Amino acid sequence: MRVLDTDEVEFFLEKLNNCSLWDTYKILNCKRKTLFQHERAFLIKKDRLNIWGKSDFYLQKISLPRGWNTTKEDFCLMENAVEELCNSISEIKERTWWMYAANHSSGHLRIIAGIGKGIVLSRFLPTDSNTSQEVSKTVMYLQRFGMNKDMKFFSPLSRIEIHSKIGSEIACEKINIKKSDNMEKVIHDFLSNNSKVQSIIISSSYLERFLDTKILYPILLVMTLIVLIVNQCIRDSEKVIASLKGNTHVTIENMQLKIDRENFPVVKRLINTLKDSRDPAELFQKASKIRRKYNILIERLSLEKEIKIQTSLTTKTFNELKSDRDIEKIIQISNSEYEELGSNKKFGAIICIK
Repeated sequence: MRVLDTDEVEFFLEKLNNCSLWDTYKILNCKRKTLFQHERAFLIKKDRLNIWGKSDFYLQKISLPRGWNTTKEDFCLMENAVEELCNSISEIKERTWWMYAANHSSGHLRIIAGIGKGIVLSRFLPTDSNTSQEVSKTVMYLQRFGMNKDMKFFSPLSRIEIHSKIGSEIACEKINIKKSDNMEKVIHDFLSNNSKVQSIIISSSYLERFLDTKILYPILLVMTLIVLIVNQCIRDSEKVIASLKGNTHVTIENMQLKIDRENFPVVKRLINTLKDSRDPAELFQKASKIRRKYNILIERLSLEKEIKIQTSLTTKTFNELKSDRDIEKIIQISNSEYEELGSNKKFGAIICIK
C-alpha cells in the first residue's frame, strides 16, 4: 500500500450539527461542486448510522499537493494510517479526541490530531523542538474545535509533560506506542501485515468503490437469494408479515440480512425492483466500467429498471458520454448557477445506463 507523507496536504474538518442523513449528503454534494481538481471531500464514518433520525456528522475536506495525480492510483495518507495504528492500540470511537506525537526518520517531529477518523491537524516540526511544549500548544488549539473532554495521547516518546494550564476539565490519557527509531516503517509494516485494516482511498467515494470492488458480486448474489426466499410470499404481504413472528435471517460470507415486520416493506420494494430489472449484475458491471473510463465522481446511485448515476460533468465529458453505446440518455439538471460558469466548470447531470 502506498503511503503519502508530506507537509503539503491540508486538512479541514467541519462539524454538521443535528442533521439528517439526507441533508448531510446534500451538503456534501454542494461542497464537492466547489472543489478544485486536487481537493477531496467526504463524510467521516460513524460508529452507528441512524438513517431516519438526526445526529452530528463530520465532513472532511483534504487539499492534496497540486499536480498530484489521484485518478490512476489509490493511496493512503500518513495521517489516516497513524489513526488506524492508534486505533489498533486503544479503540478510537467517533467522539474520541486523540493526538499522536513521534519523531520520524524524515527529520521531523510529527504531531497529528483528530476526532474519530477525522483529521483536524497535522504538524511537521524540527526534531529538536520542545515536545512537551508543542503538544501542550496543540491541546489548547484543539479546544477551538470543540474539544472539551478527555483525550487519548499516543506516543513512543517518554518524559512528555502536558502543561496543566490547558484546563483541569480535560484529562489526557497517555498511551504508549512501542519505541522505534523508524516510526514510518512501523506504520508501513502495520498496514501491510494487518489484513483487517481497510485502504484509505482518497480518489473515489463509497459508491465508486462499491462499483469497483470485488464485493459487488457477493452483494448481487445476496439480492438473488432474497428474491428466491421471499418471492413466493410477495403477492400477499399481510400474510407474510403475520408469518414473521420472529426474524428471518439470510446469511452468506461477509453479509447478513434480517427481515422482520418493520423492514419488510423495504425488502418488498427491493425485491420488486430486482424483479423488474433486466439484469442487475450486467447493469452494475456497465456502471463500474463507465465510472472508471470517464473518471466520474458519483453523488447518488439508484437502481430501477435501469441504473442512474447522479454526478457533475464538464462539457467535454458530457459530449464524450453522449456517444457511449452503453448509455441510454443523459439528463442535464437545470440550475441557473451553472449557466454562467463556462465550459470548464461542472453542471449537474443524471446518466441513465441501459
